[in-house]
Amino acid sequence: MWTTALQTHRHSIFYFFQAVAESGNLERLHELIPQVSFIDCTDSAGRSALHVAAGSGQVAAASLLIGAGASVNGPVGRAGPLHAAAVAGDTAMIKLLVAAGADVSHCDAQGVSPLQLVRQGGMAQCAAAMVKEQ
Repeated sequence: MWTTALQTHRHSIFYFFQAVAESGNLERLHELIPQVSFIDCTDSAGRSALHVAAGSGQVAAASLLIGAGASVNGPVGRAGPLHAAAVAGDTAMIKLLVAAGADVSHCDAQGVSPLQLVRQGGMAQCAAAMVKEQ
């Protein structure tokens, strides 16, 4: 019973943490980071707080999460933050993630890399940012 309650509480905190990252509320995010021991936890879709911030264009929040130790690459075989930035066509986010060490050839479950996504989508600036920042 306690295990279930603890898991439910932990999930609630994680989803709140993820929502704060998505909103870009830097003050709240800065307060929460020291309190979470699961900065790289993912939701049922495999998205971390950094992944959500990257897909929402929250460059400052993403930078804060990276500085706190968030992984810039997704789990093996899952889309990562760079995939989210690629889908959004966010060149500034792409530059931040690649500069922090994100792998442009990291493949998702379909075997597609962020670099392939931007090239297939005709996003030349994003592709150039990925290649230039490496």
